Amino acid sequence: MTAVNMTYLFGTEAYLGCITADRDEADEAELRSQALEYINNFKENLWSEDPIVTIVAGEQLREGETVDTVNAFGKVNGKQILATQAVMDKVVKHLEALTASSSPVDLREPMRKVEQKFLSGPGAGAIIGAQAIDFQKQDGVTEIVESVEANAVERRFNDALFEDEKKGDVRIRRYPAFVGCVSNFTNFLDLFRKSIRNIELGVPVVVMSRGNTSQHMFRWCQLLLQMMLEQGVDTKYLTFVSCGVEEQRKLYQAFPKSPMYFTGSRAIAERIKPIVGSMMASTGGPNTMIATAFNSKVAEAARISNCIENKGQCTALRHLVVPKITKEDVAAIYAGLPVFGNAAEALAKGECSALLSNSTEGPLLDGYEALRQNPRVAIRMGFSPPTDINEQWRECFLDVTSPETVDDATVASLAKWLNTNQPISVAVNADDGGDLAMKVFESTSVVVYTLGSLEHPALTAQARPQDGECFGEFPPRRDLNKYTTFPVIIPSSTPGYQSQYSVEFLKARASESHGEYESYLQLASDEVLKGYMAVVVEYLVAACGPKRSRQSGPRTALFGLQRPPIISGFDTVMRCNKNTTMDEILLFALPFVLTNAKSQFVISLPTDVKVDLSEFQKVVGDEVRIVRESDDELQARKNQL
Repeated sequence: MTAVNMTYLFGTEAYLGCITADRDEADEAELRSQALEYINNFKENLWSEDPIVTIVAGEQLREGETVDTVNAFGKVNGKQILATQAVMDKVVKHLEALTASSSPVDLREPMRKVEQKFLSGPGAGAIIGAQAIDFQKQDGVTEIVESVEANAVERRFNDALFEDEKKGDVRIRRYPAFVGCVSNFTNFLDLFRKSIRNIELGVPVVVMSRGNTSQHMFRWCQLLLQMMLEQGVDTKYLTFVSCGVEEQRKLYQAFPKSPMYFTGSRAIAERIKPIVGSMMASTGGPNTMIATAFNSKVAEAARISNCIENKGQCTALRHLVVPKITKEDVAAIYAGLPVFGNAAEALAKGECSALLSNSTEGPLLDGYEALRQNPRVAIRMGFSPPTDINEQWRECFLDVTSPETVDDATVASLAKWLNTNQPISVAVNADDGGDLAMKVFESTSVVVYTLGSLEHPALTAQARPQDGECFGEFPPRRDLNKYTTFPVIIPSSTPGYQSQYSVEFLKARASESHGEYESYLQLASDEVLKGYMAVVVEYLVAACGPKRSRQSGPRTALFGLQRPPIISGFDTVMRCNKNTTMDEILLFALPFVLTNAKSQFVISLPTDVKVDLSEFQKVVGDEVRIVRESDDELQARKNQL
């Protein structure tokens, strides 16, 4: 019988092997030179003379209203033709044909030749340069340098997934995949992860226009189509749709089996999720740095983290916690803040966190104060974490919490705040041998923790997935289903999010003996479900426990699965309804009752529930709590937290 392939499953030794394998490195100086050459030769009216249009199977459809496009700071930088209903009808017809004929196809060889042109040759300079012009990204070079390495890892995941499909163990669902682009990392996330990784395994991709900064992603789409033609790849696999928001919503609703890969704000993700087939959303959060004391090194780390890409990066610092820090200390953070006229100037100097003088300023929010020395920096001081906080993208806003000391009470308060607001990244800087970092780690569920000292402080704005610094942009656990179908982890196989184990494979797993876990699996009445639970058990055995990555970068990386926060009175409650079946409870309870998360797991049953859990209780033991309560009683318990 075929064993479960762990290669593309997060946190396993086989997954780690893809990260620690050899890989190419990029020529940073050459990439910078190519990007600057593109910018210096850029024709000012090019994006007006060659406007954004809808492209179907390589054909540009130019019927529609012409509107201005704007860059990241609201400046008009080109034209866009919004699709008419007739054009949208052509898009729908094309995608319907793709949906009806989603057969397996292997396009890895030609698409990886295409990929290399974006990672080294003039293609790299073009996409870095266009991003600098449109989004005003200062350091697109590092994005490509890290893409060279991270793409190699994700190619290995795709290879393993495709081999499993050829064996009949899995099936990749090849419905057209919608791509909602993010400006700051569009080259790595949208071009490589969401588009090329899908297309190389035969998954058609539909890239959607944006309300701003659409120009640079449209330009990589143009280049990608051109390179696909050169390599003999059918251009039917890449569609670009230029339309308004309402037309986008109608298009999503017309294809209920299609996934949406989206990177952006929680507010937009919440609006999109109800109308797409499945949503893979990466959303932001107020990244936080905790330091036990203030010094010049911490100040520099805070400045870089807060101002990175003039705060256009998802891991930028938004909340700083330092005991007894004063307003004068905070002002000192920005004393050496470099200023450039635009992103191209910063790119030429190798800067990533300068203030751009061509950026725009919004209104000063209530409660914030502009620094006298740097009036484009706004701060809000407090003794406890803020009750409300907005990202304020592309502006230097910083909330500062200044407790008397970082004691257990402060950590408890911070943990509650972090679990409520769910940042992407938390940096902990202390000279205590890791004690504070461990307390924060055990009491929260953030994706990225970075540990430093007061002499060598960690930033919030750093993560190298190719080195095992795995990251993701998760919403708070309690609200996960509001924003996304699955949390997205990087690195991973993008087509894997739309893949299924075959029924035959799962039945084969069900027929095997599973040792100490057999009594649990035997409670399942459905053979296929039992097989799937057997796969999950094998995965948990392989994935639980920390994995240490390669020591090629500046930091040591540990990654793996994390249990829910260890806080007194903090439970993970699985609420059932009166018709919930035993099989459903077995499946969803499995990751908790078979791991060390068991002690915090509660199954909440309504008073009129039909299922009998007496045999289940015998198998899992009394440590798993099963309570019967009405909806009102459950809500009352939640309100007490």
